[in-house]
Amino acid sequence: MPRKGAVMLHGVLIEWQGKGIVLTAASGTGKTTHARLWREHENALIINGDRVLLRKEKEQWYAYGTPWSGSSGECVNRKVALNAIVFLHRGLINAVEQISPLQALGEMLPRTIAPKWHKEYSELAVDYAVKCLEDTTLISLQCLPNAESVSVLKQKLMTVL
Repeated sequence: MPRKGAVMLHGVLIEWQGKGIVLTAASGTGKTTHARLWREHENALIINGDRVLLRKEKEQWYAYGTPWSGSSGECVNRKVALNAIVFLHRGLINAVEQISPLQALGEMLPRTIAPKWHKEYSELAVDYAVKCLEDTTLISLQCLPNAESVSVLKQKLMTVL
């Protein structure tokens, strides 16, 4: 994939109102739960529940569903323009903020899936991940597993996208 200009990310890809949104977090944080809340309350399509392919074509980053859906079982063969990456965290309240690429870097790299046995491809994957951060709206969401978390994120997305 890195040889073809793409990088794989551990995350959930949803499409909401024609916008591609990746939810990423450490395993067990609640990515699938949050995506399903988006489906239930905002009619979002869950394109992939575990592994998202990101690739820039011309001036636009796109996110792709892959056959690897993890335990969610959610996977659709679909491509959508990438509009935002949301870094999900469990919280005591629902709170959201836009963050910089530098703030997101420490969370993005551990979730970037790269062939560690191949130095050139690993470096390419990291380079693509960094470029994607530079070109994409980045959001940090502290949340509870409830409908209000969807509402809080939706309000923020509507102001930045």
